[in-house]
Amino acid sequence: INIEGDWTNNGTFNERNGLVTFDGNDIQHIYSVDSLSGSYKQQDFYNLTINNTGATDTVVMGGDFDIKNNLTLESGTIDLEDVDPSIQIKGNLTISDGVVWIKGNKPLIFNGSTQFSDTNLQVSNLGRVEVMDSLFIFTDMAVDNLFIPSTGTFGHTPSLALYNRGDLVVNEEGVFDSDSISITFNGDTTQTISGVNNFYSLYIKSCDSCVVELSDTNDVIFVTNGVSIETGRLNLPYSSNLESLTINEKGTLQSGDLIQLTGSWSNDGAFLHNNGKVIFKGVNQSINGNTDFYELTKETSVADTLTFEKETLQTIASKIDLIGGNVNNRLVLRSNSDDLSPVPFQLALTQDGLQTLEYLRIKDGNVSTGDTLVCLYSQDAGGNSGWVFVNSAPVISFPDEVLSYSEHDTLKLFGENEIITVSDLNDDSLSSAMVRISTNYYSTEDTLLFTEQNGITVDTTWGENGFSDSTGTLKLIGDDSLAVWAFVLKNVHYLNLSDNPMEEDRTIEISVNDGEKESAPFDRIIQVTNVNDPLFITSQDSIYATEGIYFQYLGTASDPDDNLFTWNFHSFPSWMVTNGDSIYGIPPNYTRDTTFTAISSDGEFFDTLLVNVFITQINKPHPAVAVVQNNAFSNHFEFVVVDTMAKVIEEPRLTVSSTIDEEVSLTTIADFTFGGHHYFETIPGIFAINVEAEGDVGDTSISRIFNIAVAKANAPWVGFSPDSLLRINGTEGTVRSDKPVLVVDSTLFSINFRDRASYRIGNESMIFEKAVTVSIQSSDDLAIYRMEGDTWIELPSMSMNGQIIAYTKKMGYFRLGAKTMIIPEISSLHQNYPNPFNPVTTIMYDVGFLQGPNQKINISVYNILGQHITTLVDKYHEIGRHSIRWDSRDKWTKPVASGMYLVYMRSESGFVQTKKITVLK
Repeated sequence: INIEGDWTNNGTFNERNGLVTFDGNDIQHIYSVDSLSGSYKQQDFYNLTINNTGATDTVVMGGDFDIKNNLTLESGTIDLEDVDPSIQIKGNLTISDGVVWIKGNKPLIFNGSTQFSDTNLQVSNLGRVEVMDSLFIFTDMAVDNLFIPSTGTFGHTPSLALYNRGDLVVNEEGVFDSDSISITFNGDTTQTISGVNNFYSLYIKSCDSCVVELSDTNDVIFVTNGVSIETGRLNLPYSSNLESLTINEKGTLQSGDLIQLTGSWSNDGAFLHNNGKVIFKGVNQSINGNTDFYELTKETSVADTLTFEKETLQTIASKIDLIGGNVNNRLVLRSNSDDLSPVPFQLALTQDGLQTLEYLRIKDGNVSTGDTLVCLYSQDAGGNSGWVFVNSAPVISFPDEVLSYSEHDTLKLFGENEIITVSDLNDDSLSSAMVRISTNYYSTEDTLLFTEQNGITVDTTWGENGFSDSTGTLKLIGDDSLAVWAFVLKNVHYLNLSDNPMEEDRTIEISVNDGEKESAPFDRIIQVTNVNDPLFITSQDSIYATEGIYFQYLGTASDPDDNLFTWNFHSFPSWMVTNGDSIYGIPPNYTRDTTFTAISSDGEFFDTLLVNVFITQINKPHPAVAVVQNNAFSNHFEFVVVDTMAKVIEEPRLTVSSTIDEEVSLTTIADFTFGGHHYFETIPGIFAINVEAEGDVGDTSISRIFNIAVAKANAPWVGFSPDSLLRINGTEGTVRSDKPVLVVDSTLFSINFRDRASYRIGNESMIFEKAVTVSIQSSDDLAIYRMEGDTWIELPSMSMNGQIIAYTKKMGYFRLGAKTMIIPEISSLHQNYPNPFNPVTTIMYDVGFLQGPNQKINISVYNILGQHITTLVDKYHEIGRHSIRWDSRDKWTKPVASGMYLVYMRSESGFVQTKKITVLK
C-alpha cells in the first residue's frame, strides 16, 4: 500500500505480512485518536517504509507502533509526536543517509532478532533503546540510554562506536558484546554503568560537572584498550585493570582502591587518588604530566625503563615500591629529554601525616641491600640529581583515645601502658618536640607541665617552664633516640588553673622534629569537666541587736564558680522576717538572746552557719502572768503576775475582759510577784488578760487569751483552747454539778513550770466522774500525753480525721508525743490457740477505742447445747489487747469432755462475739 497523504485507522487493519509505504510530497500523519478517550491508538504494521520527498518532507508519527518485521527510513524527516510513541521493532531498522530522525523520550524497543545498519550517525541518535531480544548493528550508534534485560543480546561488527548520553544497563544474563567497540559517555547529567565489567575503550566527554560511575563500587572492571577522559569525571570502582589512561585538561578521574595499568599514563587534568594504589605492570611504560599519587608501585620482571615526561613532578603521598627484576635486569628511571643533562624530572616523597618514606625503599626488590638503583645520567649513588629526594619527616602516632579531665586534677596525657610510636626513615634520633593546645585554648587557665627526664628538658627560651602562654605550646629539647623520646613524652601533664574552667574539649597536638623537619601533629582530645566547688558563708556568726530597734542581717558567701546562691533561714524567732539573703526585725520587749541558722546553697553544695543574736535589754519591766483555777470556789480564778526583769516600781494593773474590761486587784505576795483573784459571772467564754507594768525607764504591757468551758452534769458539753486546736468533749454525768473548766496554752503557765507542754485543762487535782475525750489537731501519727506528777504518761490514743483523740478522767497538762502503744479501734474476740487443745488454750480479745474507756467485759464458755460451762472474765478493762487462759475445766473445776464449745464475749457497750473451740483428749 502506497500512501501519499495521512493514515488514520479507527477500525481494524490486518497487515497480512504486507508493506505500507508513505511516499507523499507534503506533511503526512500516521496516527489515530480514540473518539471517547481522546488518546492515540496503537498502529500495527508488518513492514513500514517512510519515503517522503516533499518540500517539507516530514512524517509525523503519534501513538505506539508495533512493527512486526522491518522499519525502513529512506528519506524525509520523521517527527515523533509530543506524546513520544513507543516503537517496537521485531525485524530490521534501516535508516538511510538523507533521513532526519527526531527522537522521542519513550524507548525504541527492539523486540525481535534485529539488525540495524546506517551510515549517518546524526540520524542514528535513537533516544532510549531497549533490546528485548537481540540487536546487531553494522554502524556507529548514538542513544540516550541503552537497556539490555535478561532476554536481550547486543552485538556489532568490529571497530564501531557507541555514543551514550544516559545509563548503560545490562541485566543479569543479558549479553553486551563489548569487544572492539568504543563507548563514549557524553551526557549532561550523572551516568551509571550497570552489569558491564569488560570494555574495549572508554571515552568520557560529558559536561564539566557530570559524573560517570559504576553502580557497584565494589566491582572490578577491565578495559583492554584504554580510558580517555576529555571532560567530566569518571569514578572507578574498587579495582580497575586498564591498558592506558589519558586525563585531559578538563577531565577528572577518581580512583578506587586499585588501578593496574599496562600502558602509558597521561594526566593533564585532575587525579583523585582516594588513598588508592596505582600499579604499573607493563614494560617500558611512561608517566606524563604532574600527578599526586597516594601509593605507586612499579612491577617488572625484565630489564625495564620507566620514562617520565621532562620537567614534571610526581608526588607520592604514602609510598613507592619498585618490585621485580634481578641483579642483571635493572629498572631504569629516565626522562624523555633528548640531552644528556641530569634527568630533568622530580619524584618527591612527601607525607600525609601518617607515613613518610625513605629513599632506601626505592630500589629493585630482588637486589641486595648494598646495590643502588640505576638512574640514567645519575651523578652518583648518593647524590642523584635526577631524582630529588626530600628528607623524610619523622612520624608520631599513639592510640586514638579521648581523655577526661576534672577540675583541680593533674592529667597525664598518656597512660603507663600506652604505646607512643615515633619513627623517622632517615634519622634514628630527634632534637625537639612541641606539645600544643590547639583547640579551645584559654591562656588564663590552661597549661602543660613537664619534668626533666633522661636529659630531655623544657626550652626556657620558649616561655616560663618551657610553656608559651601566648600560643599554648610546650617545647621540649634534647638530642636522643626515638625510643627515649617516645618514653619521655608520656611524662607531659595537662593542668587547668581555673576554679571555674571552660567546659570545652581541648585538642592537644604533639609533633617531633629531627632537626630539619617536623612531623605532622598527632592529636589527642581532652574533655574538661567543670567540678562544682563548695561554697562557704563569709558573713559573721555573731550580731548585736537592741530591743525595740530595727536590725538586719545580710548573708554573704563565696563560691569559686559563680555568685548564684540561694539563702534559707531556719529556727529563727517569730519577730524575725526573711527576704532573700537577709533576715530582719525589731526585737520585742524582754527578748532574750537567740539564734538562727543561715543556709546558703548553689544547688549542689551548701554551707550552714549558726548565728548568735545578742539582745541588749532596756531596763523596763517584763511581766509574766499565770491563771489558776480555784477548786474551792467554782467561778473564782487566781492570777499571778511576776516581773522577770525586777524593774516594776508598783503593783501592775491587770484587767480581764470578754465584752467589757474588769480590773483585778493585785497585791504584792513576794518581791516583784503579785497575786489577785476574780469571779467570772458569765461563763463559758473566751477572755483576754491585759497586764500593764510601770518601770523607771519605760512601761510594758502584755496581752494573753484563755478559755473557760462549763462541764455539764445533765447534758453533753465541749471546751476549746484559745487557738481552737485542743478540744475537750464531755457527756452527761461527767460531773455531779455544773463546773467551770479552765483551758489555757503555755503562754499562761506558771514561770516555775519547767517542762514542755502545750495546754492545761483545769488543774492537776481535777478528776471527772466519767472519762472525757481530749483531741488535738494533727495529721501525724502521734499520741496524747498527760503529766502525772513529774512524769509524762502516754494515753491510749487514736488518729481520726486529722485529730489525735484520747480518753481521760484526770485533768492537768497535756501535749503531743511519739505514739508507742498499739490501740485496737474496735473490740474483737480472737480465735484461741492452740485449737484443738488439751488441756490449756489461750484466748486473745481486744477492748476497742471506739467502744469507750473502762468497759466491763464478760467472757463465758458454753457447750453446743447452750449450757453454761464456766465464766473466764467478768470485770472492767482499759482499752487495749488482753488474754485469758482456760484449762478446760468447768465452774466446779471438773475437766470437761472432748468436744466443741462456744466462747461468748460481750461488753456493756453492746458488743457481742462468739468463737468455736475444740477440746480434744
